[in-house]
Amino acid sequence: VIGAKYIEPKVLATIRSEKYMGILQEVVKDPFEHQFSRHQMLNQLDKSQQKVFDNFIRRMRELGVVRLRKDKGPGWYEFTSELYALFFWLQTAAQQKRL
Repeated sequence: VIGAKYIEPKVLATIRSEKYMGILQEVVKDPFEHQFSRHQMLNQLDKSQQKVFDNFIRRMRELGVVRLRKDKGPGWYEFTSELYALFFWLQTAAQQKRL
């Protein structure tokens, strides 16, 4: 209910691109991991997703979903709230279950 009320209108309505959704699914593969590196993600993504990854991160930062982890060095990001990671993971799991 919280995700449907607060997260979906803010984030999912904004990022409708299949490439962005694919990137989001890769980022949240582990619901207990709330940080990721640009390098790590680029190695997991296909070529078309790699091309838009930096724009995806910029958009997620503008929406307040992820932030830069300055203490870990350049290219490290984390979700601003564990709720975001958990919600996106649940959304991904539900979509995969439907397939």
